[in-house]
Amino acid sequence: DIPVAVDMADLFLAPSHTDPVIDSSIELGIPVIWMQIGVINEAGAHRAEQAGVTVVMDRCPKQEIPRLGVPTVSRPPG
Repeated sequence: DIPVAVDMADLFLAPSHTDPVIDSSIELGIPVIWMQIGVINEAGAHRAEQAGVTVVMDRCPKQEIPRLGVPTVSRPPG
């Protein structure tokens, strides 16, 4: 129901609950799946990678994005 393209699915769930979100993300063509610290699903990550999705596991984007020097993007409200 989101009217714009989704850049990343950020999973902050118990690992046992991530499979449906991973599969939906693959189906929807979301290019990146990021699993937060402590969230590890090797089988799901493998499925996503086989579908061409970039997967990050057991990391926090708030910590990693600045460390990597990724610029932030400002979007106008609305």
